[in-house]
Amino acid sequence: MSKKLRRAHSPALPSKTHLGNVAVTVPPPSYLARQGFLPKSRWTWPILLGFSLVIAMFAMAAFKRAGAFQDEGIVLVYPELILRGFLPYRDFETFYGPANLYVLAGAYWLFGVHILVERLVGLSYYVAILGGVFCFAGRWGLTLATGSTLLAGYLLLPLELGALAWSGGVAFGLWSLLVATSGSTPPRQFLAGLLAAIALLFRPDLGPALILAAGLTLLFSPAKSRWFFVAGTAVGLVPLVILTCAAGLPNVFDNLFVYPVLYVNKGRKLPLSGAGPDLIGLLALHLLSGALTVLAGMLLLRRRTENPSANSLLALGVFALLITQQSSQRIDSYHVLGTCFLGISLLPVSLALLVNPLFPRAPRTGLCLSVAIAMILVPLIRPAQLTYIRNQVWRAFVPRPDDATFVVHADRRFPIASKQLAAFTQELIRQLERLASPGQRLFVGPSDLRRTNHNSSYLYHLLPELTPATYFIEMNPLSANRPGSRLPADIASADWLILDHRWNQWLEPNASQEYGSEAPERSILEHFRLKLKVGDYDLFCRNTSETERN
Repeated sequence: MSKKLRRAHSPALPSKTHLGNVAVTVPPPSYLARQGFLPKSRWTWPILLGFSLVIAMFAMAAFKRAGAFQDEGIVLVYPELILRGFLPYRDFETFYGPANLYVLAGAYWLFGVHILVERLVGLSYYVAILGGVFCFAGRWGLTLATGSTLLAGYLLLPLELGALAWSGGVAFGLWSLLVATSGSTPPRQFLAGLLAAIALLFRPDLGPALILAAGLTLLFSPAKSRWFFVAGTAVGLVPLVILTCAAGLPNVFDNLFVYPVLYVNKGRKLPLSGAGPDLIGLLALHLLSGALTVLAGMLLLRRRTENPSANSLLALGVFALLITQQSSQRIDSYHVLGTCFLGISLLPVSLALLVNPLFPRAPRTGLCLSVAIAMILVPLIRPAQLTYIRNQVWRAFVPRPDDATFVVHADRRFPIASKQLAAFTQELIRQLERLASPGQRLFVGPSDLRRTNHNSSYLYHLLPELTPATYFIEMNPLSANRPGSRLPADIASADWLILDHRWNQWLEPNASQEYGSEAPERSILEHFRLKLKVGDYDLFCRNTSETERN
């Protein structure tokens, strides 16, 4: 038998890979490892199983947590409206791309409109992000992949599991860069371009970060492959073109650019001076880590390494730095943690590549030292996260007094932190169910409609038999209360109003404190009368009360 045939019929033998400068014997790699997506180690799958168990434990705890009244409310309401034939931008205001709403609409069509379904979609976004971090860092060994993923999970897992557009956009953006740097074959580049387009459909403001990061990867790809990436991106953006034709270009342009960028931003922005030292520390560490990642990527390219994905580190560092604009717009826990996790999770990799040359005879020392520095530094900056994680672990298995109380109507459920507020909300829904007729129009808003800063939009979800009476299902400052707004006419078209006094206490150091037109207040006085009060809720019915049933 020839040598060629003997090789073809011989069993797969262990091969050698390199972690730093140390040769490590590993079993034949799985398909994913052969494709460049997983570290080639016998410990890869056991570690992934461990991560899966940890994520499942956090998910169990997160399903018991209170929902965000507006942000989670709209991802429950908008996709259901889409299933009824409504169109984003034309029939309701939203400042995000359409992809998240249509993904959720598909999930609700398959499994029903339920907060559990919505949070499972949100969980899938986080799993995709953590998987992308693991695969990226895994190109430099399992030790760094494990350390980077632990850091990302430490910052991300305590966040809400709501299926928000930012999480989906970052997940698809990460995987676009991962696929683009895993090989220059036309199918992979087409897929990478398609994933980049989907990321933009989630969050169009990811455009600058994706364009520059993807451009860096394409510089090192054959010219033919670049056109496949462009073709994939073009195909992926076709749904937005179709939606723009259906909803109208002015509506899409206003929702995706004019109002969020030119008007509402100054009513949502939180200054750096108001942030706690832990958030400022995380933001500084993220910027430092991103800069070190870019530096390490440039050094790898300068060494002309044989690793075909060496440019991935440079591209990902650039991507991490450029998405910092999300946290700079609003310095709070969600925006800072949801952005800074990426740069900080790359810290073990960049440190290892920069420090390892100092340990030529003990490269594992450099690797372990880099992971240890990062794993100690981050909890020192954000120690409260440790307490939070401990509480979440406990909540996963044992009921806690601070678990959310679910408000229930028909087959709908929504968790509320305050037991008193949950009781008031349950009573309000019971009364409205008694008084209103199916198909009537409902408006939900703050009691002082001169300031439209926030809203209890989850009430639309709990009352699906009533039709939303307004374009402004979510309330944004300087948009719903802008001059010439259709808000007064929307109010006049309603049969029932639920006005919530709690949102009058919204006091942030920005333009959201400015008062708008008094026309909505006049519309209420002209067309409605107070029917009943339940806690902080006022329920109004029309003066010509065909809607009222005693």
